[in-house]
Amino acid sequence: MDFLCNMVLIFILILQPSLIFADDPFSNVQLVIEDGKGSCKKEDHLSIKSEQEVSCPPQWFKASNNYCYEYHTQEANYVNAKSTCEKKGGTLAAAGIRDSSVRRELFKRINIGKYIWIGLDDTKKEKSFIWADGGSYVESKDTNWDSGQPDDDDLNEDCVHLSAKHGDWKLNDINCDSKLTYLCEKKL
Repeated sequence: MDFLCNMVLIFILILQPSLIFADDPFSNVQLVIEDGKGSCKKEDHLSIKSEQEVSCPPQWFKASNNYCYEYHTQEANYVNAKSTCEKKGGTLAAAGIRDSSVRRELFKRINIGKYIWIGLDDTKKEKSFIWADGGSYVESKDTNWDSGQPDDDDLNEDCVHLSAKHGDWKLNDINCDSKLTYLCEKKL
C-alpha cells in the first residue's frame, strides 16, 4: 500500500503543481484513499495548502514575489532595524528591492518615506556589499545608485538606504547609526 500512496501523492503533485508543503512533505504523510479498498497512512500528517490559503501575518502584506512586507515608520538605526526584522522571522528588504516590478509594487502599496533602510551593507568588508538575504551584490540596472554613490564618506558609511525622491529611487550608503524608517521582508 505504501507504493500506492506514493504514486497517488506524485500524481497529485503533477496535477496540482501550485500546492506547497509545510515542513518536509515526504516524512509527514497521511494519505487516505477513498476507494473502498482501504487506506494508506504514515504516522504524521501531510500539510498541503494552496497558494490562496497562505497569507502574511497581520500588518504585513503579500507582494507578487510571494514575500511578505512590513513597513516600519518608527525610525531606528541599521542594527536595530535589522534586529527587529529578524525577530519577526525576516530580514531587511532585499529580494523585493532587487526586483524592479516588485519595488514598484511596494511603492504603490505603502507610503514609503523619503529615506528607508534596506538590507544591503558592506559592514564585513569594505566595498563588498551583501544583501540581507545572503545574496551577493551585483551591479545592474536594478541597483540604481545615486550620483557619486557609494562613496563611503569619512570612511564611515557601510549601510545602504533607499532614497525615494520624486517617484524615483536611488541607493546611497550612509552611516549605520543614522535613524531611518525601514522595510522588513520574509518569504512565505
